[in-house]
Amino acid sequence: MNTYFSFLLASLLGMFSFNGYAQVVNCPSNTSEFPFETQDEWWDDSYSWSAGLYMPQQIGGPHTINTISFRLDNTTGSAGTYNDIRVYLRHTSVSNYASSPGYPGTAGFTQVYSGSITFGNVGTYSFNLSTPFVYNGTSNLELLIENRGGRYSSAEPWFDRTNDAGSGVFPGKVGANSSWSGATSSSTNRRFNLAIYTNPVNNTFCGAYPLAVTFKEFTSRCEGESIRLNWSTIAEINNDYFLIEYSEDGAHWEKIARVDGGGTTTTAKDYSFTHRSLADETSYYRLKQVDFDGTEELLQTIASGCHGIGSITVSPNPGTDFFRLQQISPGDKIEVYNALGNPVFHAVAKTNFADIDLSGHPKGIFLVAVISNDKKQVVKVVKE
Repeated sequence: MNTYFSFLLASLLGMFSFNGYAQVVNCPSNTSEFPFETQDEWWDDSYSWSAGLYMPQQIGGPHTINTISFRLDNTTGSAGTYNDIRVYLRHTSVSNYASSPGYPGTAGFTQVYSGSITFGNVGTYSFNLSTPFVYNGTSNLELLIENRGGRYSSAEPWFDRTNDAGSGVFPGKVGANSSWSGATSSSTNRRFNLAIYTNPVNNTFCGAYPLAVTFKEFTSRCEGESIRLNWSTIAEINNDYFLIEYSEDGAHWEKIARVDGGGTTTTAKDYSFTHRSLADETSYYRLKQVDFDGTEELLQTIASGCHGIGSITVSPNPGTDFFRLQQISPGDKIEVYNALGNPVFHAVAKTNFADIDLSGHPKGIFLVAVISNDKKQVVKVVKE
């Protein structure tokens, strides 16, 4: 049985815990793929490599990486040692191996480890980097692992991995063969990452491949007789377009706009759309994102009240217990009433936003009033 473990170590990088904190996600599955191939034929020593991509949101900001660790979940057969293992890291703008690009070579990488590793019992295994790598927190990170030494073994260790990426998204690739030259001439893309972390605190961290869009915010403002909707993203993967839907009551929706997305990018992007059919009462808008394969995701729903004096925005709306009121001014008075007209919340704004706690109140419709000098704006909020 041929099993090459190439890409999974790359996948482990999603499990990073840099300098003491990590992104915590459930480990959904394990896999026998890793940067080192195991063969059960005695005549075939195996050589392999793997490469993987990780987004800034998986890594959690700028860090100095001193250790890369991964969790061995299961093994069969005896322990075995892999020799001439080399580990490389580099910053990159690439976020998806779109086709079989082949062995990447080491140009532009920093070599951070050279040595051997022995797999035995279930547990955590680590590379203590000979050269700490300073991650800048904004670029994508690419990991390359080479097994140039080959090894025969009937053992088949399994390692924790992250979730599958979306259709057509390949955050990793691998190559394997009975010789190193043969391994570098082969390549297979992978739709998952090895669950790894750095500077380990414990063995429970995993990192999932990010959503198609790393969403930042969705807001509105009044412009004359129109409402201008603004939203922004931090990064996008296979993002075909956005859908904007409109409702007058928060229950019945109609599509009013389609705005092209950025495809795959790690550059922050801003979007806007102006709705010129302004209702007299509160308007509800929701923003959806659609992948190239048709997969659809609801990002956020907001309510906007425009009555000729500006706008206020409440999100999420509908929501559950906590709501954020935006586009207000310090000193504004905030009053919230239930459907019977009874006051349930009041505050004075200290900044340009305020948080409203309705956790102690039943589901239903609430009215949020913002009073600024002699002007008053009212927005309906739906608690589900």
